[in-house]
Amino acid sequence: MNSLELTVNQKPGIIEINFEELKAQLSDKMSEYRGAVFTEDSKQIAKGELANLRKLQKSVDERRKDVKAECMRPYTQFEKKVNELKNIIDEPIQLIDGQLKEMEAERIRKRKEDVKNLYMDILSGWQDYLPFDEIYDHKWDLAGTKLKNIREDMEELSKKTQAETELINSSQSDVAPEVLNLYKRSRNLTDALEHINRYEANKKMALAKEEERRREEEERR
Repeated sequence: MNSLELTVNQKPGIIEINFEELKAQLSDKMSEYRGAVFTEDSKQIAKGELANLRKLQKSVDERRKDVKAECMRPYTQFEKKVNELKNIIDEPIQLIDGQLKEMEAERIRKRKEDVKNLYMDILSGWQDYLPFDEIYDHKWDLAGTKLKNIREDMEELSKKTQAETELINSSQSDVAPEVLNLYKRSRNLTDALEHINRYEANKKMALAKEEERRREEEERR
């Protein structure tokens, strides 16, 4: 395969024109028009001169197009042949690439099965808090990621979730069950603890107000 190589023998084209001669002639001729002033009487002459100048400009541009087309002819033929070679090469590329993609998809499918088995082994008790699809880390699909590393990740998740739920329960707050449901959705310990702290602060304030109301009522009696 390494010996296959496109060989190109390109010879730079040379285009010769009487540029300097024609430029000098045109410069002299065009200078006649710079100071020209046309009147109503010479309007028809002006129209004739304008038509001649446009015709001259068009003829120069047409020669440019002709030369460009001639220069492009060998490239167009070259490009056609190169595209034909590319199409020949593309067939095995698509065949091999398709097979590799199928093999990769099958490898990932099997990896997900292995990860699912690890999940059921390690995190089955935390499915409400750690749904499989939500915690799935796509780095686990990488061929370089070993099942040992995935097991360690899941064990770390298990320990973290257990510690954080225990911390929430240890608050012995009336809203602990509600906060656990909040934590299930967000898995954000900071938000959970802030919720408890707000509730307890409001509860304390309400109790203080109630105590003050009772004291005042006793005093009135």
